[in-house]
Amino acid sequence: MRPLTAFQAALLTNPAGYSTHPRVWVRDAAGTYRNLNALLGVDWVLGVRVNEKVDAPVAEAEVALVRSGPVSLSPLVTQSPANTTASGSFAPLLAEGAYFRVELGLAPLRGTPREEDYFEVFRGRVDEVDAGPEELKVVGRDLGGLLQDTFIEVERDYGDDTHGVPVQNVIQALCNDNGLSAFGLYTPVDPLSQRGRYTQKVEPVLDAVRTLAQRIGWECRMRWRADAGGYALTLYAPDRLQTLEDWSFGPDEYGDLESVTRQLVDIRTDVEVVYSDSRDLDASGTAKRKKVTASNPSARAQVGRRWMQLAEGASSNIDTEAEAQRLADAAVADLSVSPLTVAMMVDPHPGLELGDVVRVLPDGVRLDTAHSLSVQELEFQCAVDGTARMKLVLRGQPSTSVREWLERDARPGVAPSAPFTGPAAPQGMRVTPTVSGFSVAWTPAATGPAWEEYELHTSRTAGFSPSGATFTARGKTTRFQLSDLPPGTTYFCRVVGRDTKGNVGAPSEEVSVTTGYLTPASFQSAVAFGDSPPNADFESWSSEAMPPDAWTLAVGLWGAHAQVTTEAYTGGRAVRLVASGTRLDSQAMIARPGDKYSVDVMVRAAQWGTSLFVHVVWYDGAFNLLSVATTSRTLASSEWQRLTGFHTAPAGTRYVQVRLLTEATVGSPWLYVDSVRLERIGGLVEPWATIRTGQLNDLENGWTPWDVNGWPLGYYKNSDNEVAMRGLVRPGTVGYVNVHRLPAGYRPSSPRAFTVPTSHGLGLAQLNPDGGLQVYSVPAGTAWVSLDTVRFRAEA
Repeated sequence: MRPLTAFQAALLTNPAGYSTHPRVWVRDAAGTYRNLNALLGVDWVLGVRVNEKVDAPVAEAEVALVRSGPVSLSPLVTQSPANTTASGSFAPLLAEGAYFRVELGLAPLRGTPREEDYFEVFRGRVDEVDAGPEELKVVGRDLGGLLQDTFIEVERDYGDDTHGVPVQNVIQALCNDNGLSAFGLYTPVDPLSQRGRYTQKVEPVLDAVRTLAQRIGWECRMRWRADAGGYALTLYAPDRLQTLEDWSFGPDEYGDLESVTRQLVDIRTDVEVVYSDSRDLDASGTAKRKKVTASNPSARAQVGRRWMQLAEGASSNIDTEAEAQRLADAAVADLSVSPLTVAMMVDPHPGLELGDVVRVLPDGVRLDTAHSLSVQELEFQCAVDGTARMKLVLRGQPSTSVREWLERDARPGVAPSAPFTGPAAPQGMRVTPTVSGFSVAWTPAATGPAWEEYELHTSRTAGFSPSGATFTARGKTTRFQLSDLPPGTTYFCRVVGRDTKGNVGAPSEEVSVTTGYLTPASFQSAVAFGDSPPNADFESWSSEAMPPDAWTLAVGLWGAHAQVTTEAYTGGRAVRLVASGTRLDSQAMIARPGDKYSVDVMVRAAQWGTSLFVHVVWYDGAFNLLSVATTSRTLASSEWQRLTGFHTAPAGTRYVQVRLLTEATVGSPWLYVDSVRLERIGGLVEPWATIRTGQLNDLENGWTPWDVNGWPLGYYKNSDNEVAMRGLVRPGTVGYVNVHRLPAGYRPSSPRAFTVPTSHGLGLAQLNPDGGLQVYSVPAGTAWVSLDTVRFRAEA
């Protein structure tokens, strides 16, 4: 349990109770933590939820915030001061990947916490920001999420068969070798476990380090380190022999218990570990397969014999009798405990952690005796008004994850079959790739025990065995749908069934599937969805055997005369074409006759004197060729150059296509194309609005038109929101009175001053925010005043 301050201890025992107040900090782009309870003078925090459980490798936090106050916290509002740095650049505060922490402060009822009364309950990174209609929600995982998201990309050897390497040193090396040296492993007690030589496979770093810990019955996760005042990646053993409780709760604190259940499904009274004994080799030098057992006679007498087998592979680091027995003893200790599970809601406790022992005092209704149980899950739920609760799920004694133990039960072994057999292997495995995901379906076995639920296991390595590291999903279904996966990635899948007692069956056959891309080829041909041509930067490339999506190699052989390359000017990809008449064609696009287009290509040549021809090809409705407009250049250097041209669609045009053609050049050098743009230029022009001068007269204060036919009066606004006036007027009253008033939508936000040409020189005019144009100074004898110089940006 985390140590309590004297103030906290006093509050916890105060009969009047206490209030709990959340505080949330987010690190900005400059590395400074910003207090969301006082950001820009506003308390944005509505409430927080922090959840941590033994069966989950990382803690999760959810923060509810006011989405919009004087400014907006939405990361998509670029002009918000909350998303702007001191230099004025855009840097959203609540961006995915941003670090944040959650603190709780205790105070007497109707009081507020002092600064020293706050304690940290979570530190991690933002995974998701949901700018909902009423509130903004931020969800994140603790810093263990970084290890969870970082893959071991290169297989390396660790350990030593001669003397062994301490397991804590191996875990630290795994972090260091994969860019996570900032995680300094904290090991309060030496586990005295040495690792032999093994090859670390490709998998998330967190899976790798937790596997090393689990093989000796230990835990590895982010945990509060009191002496350092912060969270640290900690390797530790649950205190399975603890008898004294860390805290107790009675009916006055928990009220009605949420649940009091006893379940047989996860109980295991006897455990067998099969391993390869590295100290006992056969004649061929191969380690002999052996087994050790551990049991809890008291639990067996209560619930009967419930057996499980942990089968370690030939390359496992559990390769001595002592290590195997240690693993078996840990499994029995964690799985043969009392089946009683209690869930309750109490006031937040600043000291309780996973694995602490809580004594539940009887309420005389559901419990008539006290029970000492270990914290398996705790969740803080706090609002800014001081209302707060903490959910506790208590079970058995301090242990590692029961679910992860049972996942290992699914491994095949060489010992006799378990007394409790799960469903037979699923049949007819079927996988279907989808965009950034896939679905997998199967048919349950026709014989054997009935299934209750299925588990999906996936790996990026073929020939894998289902394990805790490969567990992906569980459900009462015969089909799983996965999404949000990296596109173009191959996964291998197996399905395992469980019966109503939780017994695991045999795994299915292995099937593979490659996640798909969302490509322009997925859309209907010739339909415009964005850039023209589609995939203008060649970034979408679904198949290495084909050109980039939405492009076709018309002349040449793909892979020989044209290739995708990373030698790009922008983005991650470009194409290169052999200068030998190679031609790459875009997908056809909609075009209208008479429209003007600009073509813009970024290109460079590997050899001086290489030429590129860009053909803009016009088609009619039946895709008959109407004409071809050409833009070309002979490249004089190897630097990236812009090739541009301007063309008008001829009469009858319905479609347009871009073709890239290289001219045959001595030596057949490469010509690189980074991007192609075909854009319609120009657009609709607003017609002149007439200033009326007839029976309905828009001129005021004696001003009249000079010549309505030769110098017509009017105004218009262009696509850039700029307003222009025209025409000549004959002076009326000169001064700060209106000549004409422009309508709403054609007015400035503040006064504007102009010089205006007159028949006798220059005059002075002013345009006010109400649209009133005033000519307040003209030379003597002025006969007419021109409005042609009145130009400004409309802002009101």
